[in-house]
Amino acid sequence: MNLRMHLLTGFQYKGWPIMMLQMLLVCLTDPIGLAETFCRGFDYFPWRMIRTGEFDRVLLRPHSLVVQVAASYFHIHRLSRVLAGMGAIIWCLF
Repeated sequence: MNLRMHLLTGFQYKGWPIMMLQMLLVCLTDPIGLAETFCRGFDYFPWRMIRTGEFDRVLLRPHSLVVQVAASYFHIHRLSRVLAGMGAIIWCLF
């Protein structure tokens, strides 16, 4: 753990420490990864659900319509971007 702290302490880019730049990058890309992971169904909503008739079945279910549409196009591999960002935040802070 101590080796990692000393490894990147001297590197800078235009006066900004590398750890600060990495933290900024992660804070900008993590919300995009979360939106892609959990709300991708809204992008395909009119093209896939309405045209195929799947939206009629969604309306009949006793669950929230927003949650069903958001989760309709969920892929677990998109979660890797969010997990990598969380790991980078932990690495930068500690």
